[in-house]
Amino acid sequence: SVLLLSSIRLLIFRLSDFLPSEIPLKDSAFFVQKYDFFIENGWYESITVGASPVFNALVWIVDLLVKDPYQSMKLLSMVSMVVTILIWVYFGKSVLRISSRYTYPFVSFLIYLAFYRNAFFSGTNDGLFCVFICLGIIFLFKSILNNSQLSLFGASFFFALAFGTREIFVFYVPGITLILILLNLKSRINAKSILGLIGVFLLTTFALYFPSLIENHTFKFADKSEAAGNWAEKNYLQVYLGENQISFQDVETFKNTNPDVTLPQTYSEAIFFNPKLTVSNFLRQLILIQKPFVWQIGVLFLFLIGMTIWNIKKGGFLSLNVLAILLFITFTFSFSILLINRVEFRWFMVFPFLFSALTISFIERNWQKYPLLEYMFLANCLLISVLNFNLIGVWK
Repeated sequence: SVLLLSSIRLLIFRLSDFLPSEIPLKDSAFFVQKYDFFIENGWYESITVGASPVFNALVWIVDLLVKDPYQSMKLLSMVSMVVTILIWVYFGKSVLRISSRYTYPFVSFLIYLAFYRNAFFSGTNDGLFCVFICLGIIFLFKSILNNSQLSLFGASFFFALAFGTREIFVFYVPGITLILILLNLKSRINAKSILGLIGVFLLTTFALYFPSLIENHTFKFADKSEAAGNWAEKNYLQVYLGENQISFQDVETFKNTNPDVTLPQTYSEAIFFNPKLTVSNFLRQLILIQKPFVWQIGVLFLFLIGMTIWNIKKGGFLSLNVLAILLFITFTFSFSILLINRVEFRWFMVFPFLFSALTISFIERNWQKYPLLEYMFLANCLLISVLNFNLIGVWK
């Protein structure tokens, strides 16, 4: 009940900023600009210049009723939040078999997680991406539990839609690939099924991106770079100078002032450009990434680590808990290796939902044998409720 009250206050805080907003700013303005190009030049041309085919298509459907692109994007984000909650309720009840005893705390925690994320209260594609990546992971895990090839193909389809929404999906690929390899080695999934999954993904992706593949011979994604420099240069320079934020004008000034100093033009080039800087930033990001998880879900994060060790000791190396941790570790490492000054927690927004579902399921299965687990979970809910009551207005 305390967590639900905290969530209501959190919602009021979010809506106080979200509802009055009539003019798109920052990322929202960028997405509105891309959508306007899509309306003026058509679906084919917009994809060749990097617009999101899935996001623009769904915004267009909503905008048929709303008649305002920015408000349509905001509404789509809100709908994405509701859908995200519902699909995790489905996962918990139908896949993990969470009983009615734990339904209320489980749903309350999901609502809290959704209200916590500012990405669901913005005119960007973050919320929609969360829906598709959540569906992909849920169908993947469902296929593991039920040995269902249909669920595996469903996972592939939703992963393709996630890729069609945001290119950030590529950072999930190492973890998904590792999971499939481990499942194949343990004879939990055969090579034919994996090829089928790859086939569904490639066909769906081609259907979404074929204009860019035909015209550019590669995938074209949205680029917010400016004439003064690109984002790889900007991010590298921020890390190199130890600055939290610099502008593209600062990048241009630095290049004019230091003509003998070259900057990396791509993120892949930046990784090997200054190995010492890459390693130090990698270690720094690994630590900083954990901080938001503690603020948002408290010691629930430690619960999952303990569960993972528990499952490995019990011989459950391919349990969902272990696979979730593997997915998180590979995703975290993939981002940390990039030369960027700050990893944004909205890129990780799927993991608190996944961790909470698996943790509550674990507690339910073991609370009678270890009653302390239940008390620890309730204490954790009280802790994060108090933290959020005190921090609302301090963070966004």
